[in-house]
Amino acid sequence: MSHWYSASLAVALIAIAFSNAALYLFQSGIVAQPPFWWLAILGTLVAPLSIRYARSLLVPIAPLFGWLVFYFVITVSWFAAFPETHESQEALLGRFQSMGYVCLVWLLVQQPGALAAMRWSIFAATLFACAVNLFEFFHPGAFSLTTGRAAGLYLNPNISGAALMFGMLVSIGLLAALWRAVFVFVVGLGILVTFSRASLAGWAIVAASLAIGDLRILGARRLAVMLVLVATVAAVVVSIVLLNLSPEQTAALGNVMTDRLGSFMSQDAQDDVSTSERRVLLALVLEQIGQHPWFGSGLGTNRFLDRETGSHNQYLDLMVQHGVVGLFVLPLLSLALAYGSRGPERGNAVRFAFLLMLWGLFSHNVLDERYLLTAVVVQAAISRNSHLSRARSP
Repeated sequence: MSHWYSASLAVALIAIAFSNAALYLFQSGIVAQPPFWWLAILGTLVAPLSIRYARSLLVPIAPLFGWLVFYFVITVSWFAAFPETHESQEALLGRFQSMGYVCLVWLLVQQPGALAAMRWSIFAATLFACAVNLFEFFHPGAFSLTTGRAAGLYLNPNISGAALMFGMLVSIGLLAALWRAVFVFVVGLGILVTFSRASLAGWAIVAASLAIGDLRILGARRLAVMLVLVATVAAVVVSIVLLNLSPEQTAALGNVMTDRLGSFMSQDAQDDVSTSERRVLLALVLEQIGQHPWFGSGLGTNRFLDRETGSHNQYLDLMVQHGVVGLFVLPLLSLALAYGSRGPERGNAVRFAFLLMLWGLFSHNVLDERYLLTAVVVQAAISRNSHLSRARSP
């Protein structure tokens, strides 16, 4: 009974948080309840499991828990050390919510059957997100807030691309080697239509790494045949898609490609809006870091420009608030995820840690977004289980 109960809660968690369905339904006006309401219900249902979990003593020896303590300490210390403002209160509340969510997922993922249920649910959610993105490519603006760039239930194309990347990494270990290439290809298509340059770069690096890893399993000949088949199917699919675009879709695609790739294709081309804003933000962030390099400016001092946007860089975002200490937050988290991983899961743990650090160069929301925090905890559990399994083996 407990097996099915915890597995059902795990599936519900992925449906609510990782797929972004709860936030999409709320922001679209379909439901009136915000995501926190659904998570509160889920937390109430998970609470009875804490009695059994408290006796297992897994939390104190988990590397992720050590990182969580470090993050909690610097958060509370910097809040207390600097003058209290409305912005610092909001930042403190946001961090407490994120840390509470990590604890909720970690509590659930330790239960019998929950980890496997989460991984398969993430696998299904990733495929579903790819399908929705491809649908939106033919129906621009169906979900995305940026016309011409698919986003699906994530609404933001960059977030959609990142969710597909991390979802692929935590679930690909469930598949046999022959099916991994197919899965990676499908995820690549889903990311491609988001036109997220950072996501495409991350996917390409991970795909190349996975191909090298599978070379030892499949052999050079079988892997080459598989890659040729995948490349052929990709060429056929892309050709069919491009030949069947309507004039409106062709125009929208042209505008997006010009905006996203124009600065790379021509030396005379001007930066797109996103790149131009990032340049301005970088100058502002570096100026503020230069004023308080050692201990930062305190919580909540990481918003810039008239619309109070972030720095688009997690490292700089944390350095603005914590100084030099902030530079180590994300690397220590990545180390906690890969530390102790053993056996066949070790490679994916290292890839996940690398991708997390890479994504920190392009986003300042790495430690806030629920889909990513979910993937982080699942990866930590995978690494922990692989370590325990190897320790118990003779």
